[in-house]
Amino acid sequence: MTEPKPGRAPSSILFDPRELLQWGPHLGAHRVTIRVFFSVLIPLLVLFATDRLDLSAYALLAALASVYGRNSATRDRLIVQAGFGVVQVVLIIAGAAMAASDAPGWLFVAITAVIAGLGTVLADARGWRPAGSVFFVFGFGVSASLPAIGAGVGLAALLAVSSLIFTLLVTLTSGMIKNAQRRAGKDVAEYPPRTIPQRNWKIIGTHAAMCLLGAGIAGGIPLSFGWPHPYWAMVSAVVPVVGATTAGQLVRASHRVSGTLLGLVVALLLFGYAPQGLLLVILLVVLQAGTELVVARNYSAALLFLTPLTIGMGLLNGPVPVLPLVLDRGLETVVGVAVAVVLILATHGVRHPRVR
Repeated sequence: MTEPKPGRAPSSILFDPRELLQWGPHLGAHRVTIRVFFSVLIPLLVLFATDRLDLSAYALLAALASVYGRNSATRDRLIVQAGFGVVQVVLIIAGAAMAASDAPGWLFVAITAVIAGLGTVLADARGWRPAGSVFFVFGFGVSASLPAIGAGVGLAALLAVSSLIFTLLVTLTSGMIKNAQRRAGKDVAEYPPRTIPQRNWKIIGTHAAMCLLGAGIAGGIPLSFGWPHPYWAMVSAVVPVVGATTAGQLVRASHRVSGTLLGLVVALLLFGYAPQGLLLVILLVVLQAGTELVVARNYSAALLFLTPLTIGMGLLNGPVPVLPLVLDRGLETVVGVAVAVVLILATHGVRHPRVR
């Protein structure tokens, strides 16, 4: 969860619009970007070489573990990534099983909402960063929305587990390189031991309830209209909740809308002609790396990379019209964020009670 801005009272609802354009410190973002780059690139190249890019989503979702523990020592980073990765792999397998079962849409929304709530409790209690259940909702949602694969759930499990193991190896290798540089007398960044922050179960429980209810409502709205990607709205309903204050959450919500809408323009420019093969792989890897390079500095800017990335993932199963994907993403993002804002304002008094 982000900390309150200096000069802003924790109980404040209003925020300075200039915060939307503020950039945080670099903090070695290039090192995280390099780890993410290789964690994503190699599995995609293997699938491209075997003519199975249609299975890339399972590898990409498991490789998200590489973004965890960005400012932790290697040992702590491995522990956090392994913890997140195991949960993510289980959700990927469960999603693939749901896709194969042809379950009704309402059941998908209900299960994803429960994952949003429980994932928030787990991530907040363990102090994982990135905070919240966003990647859990995304991992299960994408896996459950993919076409059922011929080899069944076992192949999805194999790809997810293999991708996670490779991601952990990349992290381990980067740590070994860093130790070698330190022994050679080079100046390398030192990270303090990771500590789990003191748990505020009232706040954790409130955030979990907001995510469960928000994801359920946000997913039910597009489902009732027959829109094809209800999990996009569910993700957008969960994203703003990670803020530590109401004002911070509203900044995050504003970032989500503005960054997504601008990112959709980028997506049309990059994928309007539906690139395939190696070019698609390169674009997806560069977009993932670009996201990690700026996400901790300005979330809206990161969405200029992240939004086209999610659109491009829709082309992994073959060329499809991009404009419907863009319109659907824009509509569902607005719906999800609107639901989140209502819940954020409604729970402000619970999260920040007035002191007599």
